[in-house]
Formats: sequence, structure tokens, C-alpha cells
Amino acid sequence: MGTNTDAVGSMRSVALELVDVWFRYPGLSDYVLRGVNLKITNGLTVIVGENGSGKTTLLMIMAGLLRPERGKVLFNGMDIFKEIRHVRGIMGVVFQDPDDQLFNFTVYDELAYTIRQMGFSEDYIRRRITEVSELLGIKHLLDRNPLRLSYGEKKLVTIASALVHDPEVVLLDEPTAFLSRRHARRIISIIKQLLSNSKTLIIATHDPCLLSIAKSVVVLRNGITETMSVTEAYNDEYVSDLLGLNRDCARDA
Repeated sequence: MGTNTDAVGSMRSVALELVDVWFRYPGLSDYVLRGVNLKITNGLTVIVGENGSGKTTLLMIMAGLLRPERGKVLFNGMDIFKEIRHVRGIMGVVFQDPDDQLFNFTVYDELAYTIRQMGFSEDYIRRRITEVSELLGIKHLLDRNPLRLSYGEKKLVTIASALVHDPEVVLLDEPTAFLSRRHARRIISIIKQLLSNSKTLIIATHDPCLLSIAKSVVVLRNGITETMSVTEAYNDEYVSDLLGLNRDCARDA
């Protein structure tokens, strides 16, 4: 069974909770997740683990994109699979590979897609796209084809598309992986700004610079999660070796 630990403390409200979650992919006998119990509050929670440990699977279950074989996924006590349309409005999801997420002909239409589906007016859509594209520094890309952008630019577009409807919870899968230092710094700056606005962020990552600004750390190993404080993570030999915690993140800030 997974470790059932409140990552931040009982004084803060629970945004997302997993209760005895088990998951395996069709046709496979081994479980990716084995009785995961988690409580995620507002602020930044990072999920760390080796490649193939199930970090992406865990994020997709939290987002309601994969359904567990057993167990519950709750948002403030609400079963997300019973209220999936509502959940789509309160969560934003960013995949690890931006090409898995981009499909419109222009960046503008990519950003507009979700809020158009939610029925907002074109005036509101234009206003939100302007705000978010300025925040991420991609306003000059709005008329471009997103599939013809650089990898770093694509990452920024997918993050913008996840933020444009102002979600309460944002889930990001390796947002700084394979990026230049310039783009990684930009994304970390955006994450800090979201945190200052009391958002709940859940990030699967190998980036120690994200660990340094987290409120809590979820370590995923052998299908089981262990929740610890950032201080505990820095003192944990497995996490330290996994993330290379000797990196100077001050230069990346």
C-alpha cells in the first residue's frame, strides 16, 4: 500500500486526493501503480521517479484522462470521473511531448480551442489570449503554425493553452525537459507567477530547480508513492542521486 501522508499539513485544504489507486495498462500483468494514496494541496507538488516509473500515468489519472482499475480520484471530495466535464474546466494539462497536444493551424486557434469549447464569447477569448500570450512571451507567434515552431516555443504554446481558461489545478509533465536554459528559465518564472496566484501545480520532473521551489515531493518507486518535505527530499539519497541535487539552480532562476 502507498504511504498516506498529507504533504503540506492539515491546516491547508485538500485540492486533489487519490485513495487506494491501482492501475495497469490493458494486456499487461504488472501494475504501474499499487495502492497509491495522496493528498495534494495548493502550491507546487513535484513528482519524481526514474524513467518508466509511472509519473506520466499518475498525472494522467489525476487529470481524469486515465481511469484507475481500483480506487478513487477526488477533487475537494468530488469523484472526478463522475463530474468529468466540470473537471475539464478546473484543470489544465501539459503533456511531455508538445507534438502530442498541438493540432490547430495557428497558435491563436490552439489557445482559443479550449475556451471556445466552453462557450465563451470571442471578445473574452481574444482578451484571454492576449493576457496569456503576453505572460508567456509568445504574442509574436499567434499567427504562426504551432507545428513549425521550435521545441521550446511549442512547450510555451502548450503551457499557454493549458492556462488560457484560468484553471485551478495545472498538471505539467516534464515542462523543462530538453529545453535551452533560456526557455527553461522562462517556464520556471511562469510557474513561480502561478504559485504567487495560489494555483495548485503538480509537476512530474527530473529538474532539481523545480524541486527547489516546491512545497512537497512525491517519490514514485515500484508503483508506490512516498510523500516527503523538500528538506527530506534533499537529504534522501535516492532523490539526490536521481535529480543530481548539486546543480546550481540560482543561475537558472
